[in-house]
Amino acid sequence: LGQRSPHAPLYCIGGGLLFWVTANCLTGILLGPDGPGWYVPLLLLRVLGGVGEAGFCSLGPPIIDDSAPPESRGTYLGIYFMAIFCGQALGFVVGGAVVGHFGEWYQVKWLYFAEGV
Repeated sequence: LGQRSPHAPLYCIGGGLLFWVTANCLTGILLGPDGPGWYVPLLLLRVLGGVGEAGFCSLGPPIIDDSAPPESRGTYLGIYFMAIFCGQALGFVVGGAVVGHFGEWYQVKWLYFAEGV
């Protein structure tokens, strides 16, 4: 899909991000205090979140590769891939602070909405 037209990668990235944010927010609703907490819908929403994430994470490196100057391409790609792991580590810190403040772990899922906007 990302190679159909010059603008297709941007549409795939935007659609994947929207898909990912929606699936993660619905996970927070499903597991909230009034949610039924079913395992199968939770599993499906997590799978859909993974599909959305694949939609934007897989197209980032080719865009960087095409737009970065050849002498800086390695640096730009290194920063991109480093940001993934730094974001995961920061997620534990921020998520722990939110759980400490609100007392419920499902509240952390609402941060995905703010991040997506």
